[in-house]
Parts: sequence; structure tokens; C-alpha cells
Amino acid sequence: MGDRWAAQEHRRRGDAHKSVMEELDRRAAKIIFRENNKDLGESVDKCSRIVHNRRTNLGKGLHSDAGGARIRPALEVLCTEQGLDHSLHPNNAGVLVVRLD
Repeated sequence: MGDRWAAQEHRRRGDAHKSVMEELDRRAAKIIFRENNKDLGESVDKCSRIVHNRRTNLGKGLHSDAGGARIRPALEVLCTEQGLDHSLHPNNAGVLVVRLD
């Protein structure tokens, strides 16, 4: 009662404990996330390989005949058939953006 020094010391210690608690909580959250999602690494790698292979196999359409682009229109039809939300990139009409969410 009325001991300011003791009150300040208790508050300082409380703040220090709170900082340690928050850091340990962040570490625990990372560990829990990593454990809960450890199978995602393999899925992300596989998806990355598929995208890379598709890009390599599709190319950029530089060899299209005089009739114009063929890959993008075919992909647009596929997206429409599959009910996928898609559009041309606003800054690059050669890029088809497909939303998978």
C-alpha cells in the first residue's frame, strides 16, 4: 500500500513475463501450424511441378499461324466448360487469369 517503487517493480516484471509469454505463443503457433500442415509441402511441390510442366509444354504461342492465337481461346473454352472464373489480365491480353478459389 503506497509503495510506488514496489508497484513499478511488479509492473516491470509483469511486462517482462508478458513479452516472454507472447514470444513463446508465437513459437508454439508456428510449430502447431507446421505440424498441422506438414503434408501441404508435398502438395505444393507437386502443384509447382505441374504448373512448370504446363508452362513448358504450352509455350507462349509464338508459332501460331496467321489465324491468330490458339492456346488462349482453347483455355478460355475449357474454363467456361469447367465453370471456372477467368479473365484476361488487364495489362497483358496474352495472360489468362484463372481464379481457383
